[in-house]
Amino acid sequence: MALYRTPVVFVWLLLMLLGWGCENSSEASPRMMQWDASGRDALVPAFEAELIGITGPESLNCGEDALFEISIRNLGSAIWTEQYRVVTVESRGFIGDEEVVLTDLVDTGEEATFQFSWQAPDTPGRRNLTWEMMGPEGYVFALGLGLQTEVRCDPPAFRLREVSWLDEDIRMWERTSELEEIVFRDDNTQLCFAHTRSDDWENLDVEGQAVAANVWVFIYRDDQWYGATWDWLARGDVCKFTSAVSSENIRRSPFTIEDEWSPYSGEVLYFMVSGIVRGTESRNVMARSNVRQVIWP
Repeated sequence: MALYRTPVVFVWLLLMLLGWGCENSSEASPRMMQWDASGRDALVPAFEAELIGITGPESLNCGEDALFEISIRNLGSAIWTEQYRVVTVESRGFIGDEEVVLTDLVDTGEEATFQFSWQAPDTPGRRNLTWEMMGPEGYVFALGLGLQTEVRCDPPAFRLREVSWLDEDIRMWERTSELEEIVFRDDNTQLCFAHTRSDDWENLDVEGQAVAANVWVFIYRDDQWYGATWDWLARGDVCKFTSAVSSENIRRSPFTIEDEWSPYSGEVLYFMVSGIVRGTESRNVMARSNVRQVIWP
């Protein structure tokens, strides 16, 4: 029996050396098939990285210069050379470096830091900044490198006649209510509007709710003041949740749900209360309050 077993064992060993039995290798992920040609480690993909961290200012003034640093560790088998770089995917108005190229070799397990020097845009808003790493021949890996920062600008003087109205233009409506103050309550979770006609305006049925007023916010963006409603008040009610002051409730371009706008700390906004103007063609009263400034906490 030993005479017959020996050739079988020899053939089996020969087939294993030639790679027989790897018919499923074509199903491996594209990243795992990017092997290092040097054969330094056949079990590690050539292009693999780990984000160590991204540092940069949480907020900037309009036009201010800033430095963003991205630290990445090489987890692949290939040595990073000057053919490797971090490229900008989305800068959202920031001006500066589009890509930063490596200047030193980075071996497996070592870290590299890429510095992006940028200037903030001239318009305020929350910006999502994203990058990705690129290897030889444009191979992209290390996706999802991102940071959010706030750009703040001091807006020009507010004038109602210069507002771009995202709901009905009501600047000519009679001013019959006095918005005496706007107060933040309950650890800034509620915003309350003390206006003198809160108990006088009659409720209307709007989308199944009895409401008597709309609350407005005026936002400065792209060299323009915009005015939009963002919620309703029932007769006698004066408070709304501060989280409701957002593009999710405005839903008018350029403050759509996708825009993801909400006030940043220190942002200068203006507010007003009016009779019903949104959600129905009916009007309970064609009247409004004065406009008051709020610096967001």
